[in-house]
Amino acid sequence: MLNIINGILHEETINSSYHSKLLKWTFVLETYIKSAPTFLTKLYSISIVLLILLILSLLAIVWVVKITARPMIKALTSYNEKLLADFLTDNVVQTPDPYSQLESDFEHLKFSTYGVIVIQHIKVDSAAKCCAYYLPAIKSIVSSITPDCEAIVVPINKNQISIIVNYDEENDAEQKLLEIAKEFYSKLDSEIRPSVYASASQPKKSARMLPIAYRECIEAQNFRISCGSSHVILYSWTRGSNGGTVSDYPLEIERQLLNNILVGNPEACEIFMQKFYDKLFRSNQPLSDSEIKNCIYQLQNSILRSVNNLPVSIKVDNAMNILNLFDMQEIKDKVTGFVTRLARDIKNSSENKDSNLIQSIFEYID
Repeated sequence: MLNIINGILHEETINSSYHSKLLKWTFVLETYIKSAPTFLTKLYSISIVLLILLILSLLAIVWVVKITARPMIKALTSYNEKLLADFLTDNVVQTPDPYSQLESDFEHLKFSTYGVIVIQHIKVDSAAKCCAYYLPAIKSIVSSITPDCEAIVVPINKNQISIIVNYDEENDAEQKLLEIAKEFYSKLDSEIRPSVYASASQPKKSARMLPIAYRECIEAQNFRISCGSSHVILYSWTRGSNGGTVSDYPLEIERQLLNNILVGNPEACEIFMQKFYDKLFRSNQPLSDSEIKNCIYQLQNSILRSVNNLPVSIKVDNAMNILNLFDMQEIKDKVTGFVTRLARDIKNSSENKDSNLIQSIFEYID
C-alpha cells in the first residue's frame, strides 16, 4: 500500500536494460522518466485508496458488531418469547403482570381483532425435534400465509407452539381464523403432520383477552378424536358438547353386541360396532377424547366380564389398548378388530367342542 501511495505522489525513473553474462556488460536500451502526476490526479488517486480503506474498515466493524451482538439479540428474543408465553399461560408466579411489559409491543399491532392458534405435537419422543427444528420453518409459514394480518409465534414448551394473530374484523372473523389455521396445517411437513393438531380460539377484541383465547385452544385440543382427519379444531365447534352424560353411552347397542359376541357372529359384531361408533363420533355434538375413551373402556369391561363367564377358554390380550391413540380410524380398526377376532375365536371354540362331542358319541357307539 505504501508503494502505491509513493508511486502516486512522486515521479519515477524506469530503465530498460540488457545484461550479458558472456561479455559481462550491461546495455541500457532505454530510460523513461515517469513524471509526477498533477495535483488533481494525486487527489483523485488518494481518495480512491482512502475510500477502499474506509470500506474495508466498515466491513470489519460490521462483522465484529454482528458477532458480538448475536448472543444479545438471541437473549432479548428469548426473553420476549418467555414474556409472551407467561402472558398467554397466565404464569404470574414467574412473571408478575407480563402484559404491562408487553403493552408497548401490542400497541404496534394495527388491527382490531385478535385470536390464538395452538399447534400441539402429541408424540413426546419427537416433540423436541418438532419445536426446535421446525420453529424457523413455522415462522416462515406464518409470515407467508398472513399477508393481510400480523402474527407472532410463541413457543410454549417442547411440544406446543402458539400463534397470536392480529387481523381486521370481518363479517365472520372466526371463519377467517379457522382458514388461517387450516392453511398453516396444510403447509406443515408431511413427516410431522399426522401427529400435529391445530386449534383455533374465538375472536377477541382486546389483547388483554389473549390468555382466554389460549385457554379456549387448550380446551379444544381435548377433542382430537372427534375432529377426524382434519386435525384442525375450532373452539366454538367443541361447545356443542353435552358434558358426557350417562345417556351418551349406547347401552342397548352394547347388549346386542355382547349377544353376537357370545354366539360367535363376527359379521353382526361389525354392524353393531358401526352403530356404536355412530353414537360416539357425532359432528353436531362432539364428545371429548376422555369421554370417548371412557365409553370404549366401559364396552371393553363389559366384553371381558361376559367372556369370563364362558365355559370355554378364550385368550384376551392387550389388543384394545387405545391410551395413546387419537386418530378416529385407528381406534375404530383396533376396537373392531378385537371384537370380531373375539367372536371368531368363540365360534371356533364352539365348533371344536361340538366336533369333539360328536366324536365322543361315535366312539361310544362303536
